[in-house]
Amino acid sequence: MLTCLAVQHPNTYVLGIDLEPLRRRPSTAPPNWEFRIMDANDEWDFEDKFDFIHIRMFGDVPVKERLVQKVWDNLHPGGWVEFTEWIVDIQSPNGSLDGTAFQKWSIHLREGLQRLGSSVFFPLQYKPVLEQAGFVQIEERKHASPNNACYPGKRLQRIGTLMAKMWLDVLEPISVPVFGALGWTPSQLSALLKEVYKEVGDTKYHSYMTLRMQGPAYDQAAANERSGEGAAGP
Repeated sequence: MLTCLAVQHPNTYVLGIDLEPLRRRPSTAPPNWEFRIMDANDEWDFEDKFDFIHIRMFGDVPVKERLVQKVWDNLHPGGWVEFTEWIVDIQSPNGSLDGTAFQKWSIHLREGLQRLGSSVFFPLQYKPVLEQAGFVQIEERKHASPNNACYPGKRLQRIGTLMAKMWLDVLEPISVPVFGALGWTPSQLSALLKEVYKEVGDTKYHSYMTLRMQGPAYDQAAANERSGEGAAGP
């Protein structure tokens, strides 16, 4: 995604950050692209501000106000930010997931997150925080994303195939701390995940998750008010 943006907009500087190195680092990177290993929870000490900041799958930050403030402080006036997060609430409209290991995993995930003081619905908490910070024109978009290639159509098949692969990568790291909070032993969790792995890619099971995107704009008038500056008169 980062390299595509850099190629499409050669007059811009595109910076990506993550806790870990890229799994697939491009063999030939465009000159206006850079990647840094960095924890976004730490202080942001960038050389310049940005016109657009994209935050993807960051998880349930305990103090969202602090993250949003860092975004605000690092945007140029008139800049934009986009938050993209999953609501990991597995839905199965035809009931084919009833009684499965995947459904059991989903139920226990919600219970474990609640035990840890969190929720699968944490993306819904961002809008009021963004409004309080001074962001305007907040647009919220929701997309139903299939968990495997169970639905017809090339687009849904492609998304579902990618989602099934994603689940195989993230199920264990997501589950370990959450199920640990419920008192599950490693062997109990391993036995459950073994069954979930079998079901995730099986297209007889129809299910989806919600992808929630929020894109507010930096409000210069609010910025002036917060800094004590008035708008310029005629």
